[in-house]
Amino acid sequence: MRWFKRLIAAAVLSMSTVLAGVGASKALDAILAELCDADDSAKTDIHAVAEQLSPSVGLPVPMLEAALKRQAYGIKPIDAQVIAEQQKLADTFLALGLIPKAITVSELARKPGT
Repeated sequence: MRWFKRLIAAAVLSMSTVLAGVGASKALDAILAELCDADDSAKTDIHAVAEQLSPSVGLPVPMLEAALKRQAYGIKPIDAQVIAEQQKLADTFLALGLIPKAITVSELARKPGT
């Protein structure tokens, strides 16, 4: 339940930060930090997460625990490798005519504080 409370806290923090007049980039940084903390909390008590999710997804707790233990998830910053992979996709989409003009992913990627 602690991880769920942290997710709620992140939502409240985001609303209160925006309402307090703090810039959107600072609000987003604060939200991402809180979500990382919630993710860390969830990883430390997988059984509690499975108990919380079980009723809503309709799977037994032991099955969810097994799946959650195998899961690699969380919030990670976008690094150069991710940008390069996304650039390859954008270039492929352009070559296939799925997008009308070239995209430079590195120019569009969000950097903390921006």
